Amino acid sequence: MNWYSERGEKTEQNLYNDVYAVLKHIQNFPENFSMIQKNYRQAVLGRFPYVIVYKIYRTEISVYSLFHTSRNSRKKIRRK
Repeated sequence: MNWYSERGEKTEQNLYNDVYAVLKHIQNFPENFSMIQKNYRQAVLGRFPYVIVYKIYRTEISVYSLFHTSRNSRKKIRRK
């Protein structure tokens, strides 16, 4: 967010709005997005080069990362 806020308040707000909209869509339709690994899914942001990586449990959804698409895709799901 800091990098985008340096580009202007409108750009930062647009990123926030895109993330919020995708999170709401995940909340309403969690199984609509593509599976990238066992039980992990990703949702692509519209105007920004990010994906939201998440996992569905029985009664909840856990977001694991907001991942920039230029990074190494093997690091989308980090194991501890």
